[in-house]
Parts: sequence; structure tokens; C-alpha cells
Amino acid sequence: MSFEIQGLREFLNELQKLPDEMTDEATAIVQAHAKDAQREIVNDYPEVTGTLKRSVSYDDQSRSRVSARAVVRSRAFHVWMFENGTRQRKTSRGWNRGAAKAAPVSEKAIVAAMAHRSRMIAALIALVRRAGFEVYQRND
Repeated sequence: MSFEIQGLREFLNELQKLPDEMTDEATAIVQAHAKDAQREIVNDYPEVTGTLKRSVSYDDQSRSRVSARAVVRSRAFHVWMFENGTRQRKTSRGWNRGAAKAAPVSEKAIVAAMAHRSRMIAALIALVRRAGFEVYQRND
């Protein structure tokens, strides 16, 4: 099976010609939503030792004229266990270590991240529409 996308090279060339103000505004939108997501995630995480809160970072990875990227991540070694919980565990000697319950939905980072991503996409769509582009959304 094969397919061909006609006009892709021309489209990419046109993207290179976008006004600087538009690319600057798009980058600002992405960065602002990432920083807001970071703040909300830090505020929602519980304060036990502080590792979960301290380990959430924001990284601006915008390196291109036609893309904007920011990454919010936690480098805490136990963040996956906090978010998802664990099953019943035992040591190699058979000692019971129990199971960890998953975090309540109100404290899960994914909930905040998805909400911020949705608002960011809406803001980017509005930006592109203001510039005269037509944008169609699929909901599948």
C-alpha cells in the first residue's frame, strides 16, 4: 500500500513565510499553557516529602520557526506509582510490602495536563483563524 500527499512541499514552504508576530504569539501561547500546567500540577500534588512538587519541571523546546513545543514532566522516581498505584508486592524473601493506592483524580497530573492542552489548542486555533486560515476540527 502506498499513498501520496500532493502539495505538502508547497505547504511547508508557505509555513516558513508565516509572519514573525504569528509564530511569536503561537510560541507564547504554548509556553504560557505549559507554565500554567506546571503550576497547577505542583499545587495539586500532596506535600509529604516535597519530592513530587520539586520534581515537576517545564522545558521550552521551541527550536523551529514553524513549531512551538514545551514539555512539563516530573522526574520523581515514584511519580508513576503515585499516579497509578501498584499491585500487591513482596520482596525476594516473601515479605509483604502491600499495595499503593492510585492518587485521587483531583491530584493526578494527567487531568490538569489534558485540560491545559485543550485550552492551548483552542487558543492556537483562534490565532490561526484570526490570520485568515480555515480550521476544521475532527471529533473522533
